[in-house]
Amino acid sequence: MKFLKQENGFSLLEVLIALVILAIGLLAIAQMQITAIKGNAYGSGMTNASSLASNTLERLMALPYTNAALTPTGAPPDAPLTTGSTLDPLGAVEGGVNNEGYTRGYWVEDDTPSIGMRQITVRVVWADSNNIIRSATMITQKAQ
Repeated sequence: MKFLKQENGFSLLEVLIALVILAIGLLAIAQMQITAIKGNAYGSGMTNASSLASNTLERLMALPYTNAALTPTGAPPDAPLTTGSTLDPLGAVEGGVNNEGYTRGYWVEDDTPSIGMRQITVRVVWADSNNIIRSATMITQKAQ
């Protein structure tokens, strides 16, 4: 009589290897989630900043060419506008992720890009959740 050896199930070593592979996969998914959350927070901040810059530009474009708010101030500074800067003529605005403060500033350049035109630059800055200064800048021209 011949006996056949039957093996049912998995060995302990096979189970441990499967668990290690599963753990590595789960860690990769967790890292991907963290990256997605950071990207969404940045996108939200940029959306709010772009909206503030766009609203400011629309408000300034609605003013007559000779309005005092469009008096030439010169080119924007090379150094970035920081949150709470004294260069901010419009004041801070609350909102966004974690109710972070946005600082808006605008500058008007005369005869740029050509004579009889004014270039308006609006910059909105904010500090993200990691205290990194982020900014959005929009530029337009207004003719006489």
